[in-house]
Formats: sequence, C-alpha cells, structure tokens
Amino acid sequence: MAGLLLYEGEVEPALRIVEAVRTRYDGCKQSPWNDIECGDHYVRAMAAWALLEAASGYRYDAGVAEVGFAPALTPEDYRAPFVARDGWGTFIQRVTGGAQVETITPVCGSLEVRALHFRPQGAVQSAAVTVDGQPVSALFSQAGGEVTLALAEPITLRAGQTLKVSLS
Repeated sequence: MAGLLLYEGEVEPALRIVEAVRTRYDGCKQSPWNDIECGDHYVRAMAAWALLEAASGYRYDAGVAEVGFAPALTPEDYRAPFVARDGWGTFIQRVTGGAQVETITPVCGSLEVRALHFRPQGAVQSAAVTVDGQPVSALFSQAGGEVTLALAEPITLRAGQTLKVSLS
C-alpha cells in the first residue's frame, strides 16, 4: 500500500505506513525479518524494493526500451539505483534555478533506450539529451504533467556511459 501511495504522489501517508510497519516489527516481540503484512517469511526484501521503485517513480519496459523516473521523495535532489533487463545503474535528478537535469548511468551491463519519461518540477520549454557529452536527437513532448523524449534512433548505454537530459 505504501508503494502504491508513493506512485500516486501521496508521500506523507506512505511514510506513515512504512513507519508503522517498522515500529511493529522492531525486533522486541518478534523477528524483525518476518513481516506478516508482506506475505510472511523473508518477503520484506521484495516489499522494500517495491518501495524504492515507487519512491523513484521508476518505470521500465524492456520490450519497447522505455525508461521513466518521477521521484516522489526530494525530487529537487534525488539519487537512487535502478535495475533493468540487461544491467543496473544509478539515476540522479537535480533541480536548480529553473533547470532540471536527469542523469542515467549504467554501472554494470547495458541499457537500451528508445524513449525517456520524466515528471518536471516546473514549466519546461526545451529539452536536450546527451550521451557522454555528445548530443542525441530526440523529439520532445509534454502531456499530463509528463515530459517524453522519443529518441530519433535507439541507443544502448554501456557501463560507465552517462545519458543526461536537461529540461528548462
């Protein structure tokens, strides 16, 4: 439930649920590693991972190579890991002075990208995409509070490469 609330942008109720569960399973009366609400016996790790993805607003579709982030917690300064079909890496979002910069860096493996989705923290008039500082052609559109960047050609990011999106 807390994860669903995070995906819906209801941060405070989500954090209250997480705090209540953590308080209930503090290890004083029962095992802190066995949350009955999460399916019993070691399911906490999966439930915790769902919270991470929800807090990141992470969505990923390997079939069409689309990646999206919409951080619910501290969107002006956010950093989190992500896991994709062929690799994993880090996502960073920084918002300063009317500009929002999204950075995706695979740490291991690779990440194929054809489209990117983000939730801007302010009005967006333009967008630019680069990979390791080199411009990448992308079609920019906005709808329903979301920015979509459809790349002219799909790219495969390798470990250590950095895709950067600048929204302003």
